[in-house]
Parts: sequence; structure tokens; C-alpha cells
Amino acid sequence: VFEPADPAPVSAPVVVILHGYYEFSGYQTMEGLIRHSVLGGSIVIYPRWQTDTAVPCPGPFDPEPCVQSATTAIHDALAFLRNDPSRVQPEADHADYFGLSFGGILATNLANRWQALNLPEPRTVFLDDPHDGGYDGKDEPAVDGDLSGIPEAALLVCHVGSQGVISEEGQADSSCNAFFDRLSSLPESHKRLVLTFPDDHGRPGLTSHHGVCGTLGGSDAYDWGFCWRVWDAM
Repeated sequence: VFEPADPAPVSAPVVVILHGYYEFSGYQTMEGLIRHSVLGGSIVIYPRWQTDTAVPCPGPFDPEPCVQSATTAIHDALAFLRNDPSRVQPEADHADYFGLSFGGILATNLANRWQALNLPEPRTVFLDDPHDGGYDGKDEPAVDGDLSGIPEAALLVCHVGSQGVISEEGQADSSCNAFFDRLSSLPESHKRLVLTFPDDHGRPGLTSHHGVCGTLGGSDAYDWGFCWRVWDAM
């Protein structure tokens, strides 16, 4: 859990950021977005929903243990804050959900099942190249088949990089392309499908590989000009 400080507010909105598969050690990949969100005045919950390779879930073959792991982590994080009055208290009626890669699959399912899982209602959902690995089919079968549970009032952006998942052989209909048309509960004005391209007009040049919004190698113009900017605006 990351809390805003200096000054520390009495309470703050909640952001849930979900890492990708195999990224269970540390939080370096999403550190830039975490820091940006906390400096913006939000509490960030970063569930460590995976503890080892294929633990607790074997990717798309059975994603439910990872859904439950992330859910438990969010509940425990909220309880941790509420049980200590010296902490910044969560404004948890609503939350903003961000998911990278397999974390985007989980974020979609959590946003869809928020009522059944007793989670904060999704206010915004940002999916960065969501992907379940493709080992059980190329149509992201780990995503819930019926996505009507996502609140009509929520705002959703689904991003794919032209050099990311859809650039791989046979994967053109994967990632956002596999389930964007199933977001039936959201009006057209509340959902966007965004495609980024490599851009070498400036230095360093920008790529659009898998995980544009990750900042493992440092933040770049795509973070400032797209990921964080759109996230803040939502």
C-alpha cells in the first residue's frame, strides 16, 4: 500500500494497480505509475496476486485462483488502512483500476464482478495490452464471457501497442480486440480502444511493445503524454 504524504490527507481516493504475469517480485515495472498516482493524491493498492511461476494460477487455464488472490489482497489492504487511524483512510466507495498484461485480464474480471467480490465500485478502468498468454486460445479466454457487470457509469480505456501482442503471429484478434465488443454495459461515450505506434520523431525514440505504460527502464513521452495523461483525465 502506498499513501500520499507531506502533507498527508485524512482520506484519499483508492487506485488499484495490477502487475503482469511473472512480475511478482517487487514493483519496479509499475513504479512510475504508482508514484505518479500517489503524488496526485491517491492511495495505491498494489496486490501481489502471484507469488511464483504459475502460482497461484496457471495462466489462462484456470485464472480463478489469481482473481481470488487479487481480491483478498485488496480487502486486506483496505483493512490494514482502516485498522490504523494514523494511516490515510481509503475513500473506498469507488476505485480506479489499472491492469498491465495479465493484470489487465484480472482488472477486467474484478471490475465486472465487483459486487459479488465486495470490491469498490469501478470508477475508471485502464487496461494496458491485456493478455492471458495465448496458451489456451487466442481470444483471451481468461476474460469473463459476460462483461455486463461493469457499471454503466465507469470509464474504460483499452490500449494495444502495434508492436505488442497483436503484432505476434496469429494474435491480431487478441488483447483488447478479443473482448472490446463485449463491453455491452458501457455506452459508446464511456469506452475507448487506443492503438499506439512506434515514434522516432524525438529522442529517445518511442516503441509500442507490450507494456507501453510500464516504466522499468524509466518513464518516457508515452507515459507522460498518453498513459498518465489519460489516466489522470479519466
